[in-house]
Amino acid sequence: MLYVLPLILNRNGGVWVSQTYGHLHRSVELLGFSASLVWIIALYTTYKQALLSKSKEIIGAIGFSMVYFVSLYMITDYLDPQYDYLWGYEKAALFLNEAKNPYEGTSYIYPPLLVQVFASILKIAPVQDLFYTYQVFQWLNVLLLYQLLCKIFQKYTEKIDFPFLPILIAILMMTCVPLFRSLHWQQVNIILLNLMLIGFCYADKNIWISGLAFALGIHLKIYPLIFGVLFLFTNRIKLCVSMGIWSILIWVLQTHFLQEMTLYQQFISSFRHTLSEMPSVDFFRNNSIRSPFIFLFYTLLKLPAETAQTLINIIVNIWRIGMISWVIYRCYHREIGNPYSPQWHILAGHFWDCIALMLLISPLLWEHHFVHCIPLLLAAFFTSPAYNGRMWLISLIFIHLLPTFDVFPFSYHRMAGLIILLYILPIYYVKDSENIYAFMGKKIK
Repeated sequence: MLYVLPLILNRNGGVWVSQTYGHLHRSVELLGFSASLVWIIALYTTYKQALLSKSKEIIGAIGFSMVYFVSLYMITDYLDPQYDYLWGYEKAALFLNEAKNPYEGTSYIYPPLLVQVFASILKIAPVQDLFYTYQVFQWLNVLLLYQLLCKIFQKYTEKIDFPFLPILIAILMMTCVPLFRSLHWQQVNIILLNLMLIGFCYADKNIWISGLAFALGIHLKIYPLIFGVLFLFTNRIKLCVSMGIWSILIWVLQTHFLQEMTLYQQFISSFRHTLSEMPSVDFFRNNSIRSPFIFLFYTLLKLPAETAQTLINIIVNIWRIGMISWVIYRCYHREIGNPYSPQWHILAGHFWDCIALMLLISPLLWEHHFVHCIPLLLAAFFTSPAYNGRMWLISLIFIHLLPTFDVFPFSYHRMAGLIILLYILPIYYVKDSENIYAFMGKKIK
């Protein structure tokens, strides 16, 4: 009902259905109606079945409802396709169905999986229904992210009385500028984050589900390859093999059992071109390590293009080696360090470090990419020693709360917040010591 009712009303609602923003994407607007009906029915059902009789259940329902309606508003009020969606995903899918190269004349730079899915939908549905379907999927992924965060961080609160975890997560999500920007620009970052979190949740339970989630993430945006390297060098060979098998299977199916390799050849060619032709001018909101030096060498110092590019490449390579070495050091000491560390906490620490590394070494790092920092902020809140409370708050403000602007050098606040956040995330499992959460709990009381 949630998905189908807006499509039915859009086509057959007659004089009973109007719109504020025009008919073209009215289905997205009508999603607000169907989603409200679903919420009312669900609330009535849980009430009748006495599922909201305890304070913990009521708090959980309030947190979920906060995320439900705030994110629903963001989806139903962003009715026009934005550049990233329109010139990336949609246009590339149209090109693919017309037997054109989806990597030429579009802004699409990712592996072929997403454009193939979009192209398949366009074969059976009009363009406006593709946009509607994608927006519904985005909204459902926000709700899934909330549920995954509750599930994961419930484990952090098993030995402490913290009934307000759902409210904390809801507030953190609904004050997250990178989350707003991901929804506004109709980016796939929330979907990617969910796949990685699913992979993490099942890493010790079902290696095939975990491997599939990471493999889908690799085919969506490549970045989760980092986790394959992590699992290989931390002796989680079975999980690494699962990732590899699923990745190869998806590739085989995509290429019609290796009979049609053209799309992958086009992707590899485009990917190489993208890496070799990085821009010489940039928005300061791009927080990759390249960005400030592009401004310094090209715009401020006006160095010759070849000299500037050489210097930037040297700096970028030194930075990446440094960040990779830092994370390897942290993971190594986590593996051999504290004998009291539960295996789950060791894996969790590795996981947060790899998400941070994924961002730190990215050649392009826009504000919406920092949605991946939501679980890192939560992890630091529950595990970092209390004396890091101020630094955690600075990270929260820098990454999470400050808006997007282009003023040198102040626009690099998200990168600064990420470095601080990784620094305060503990390497070892901290046993029986006061952390930020416990300290703040005392102050509130």
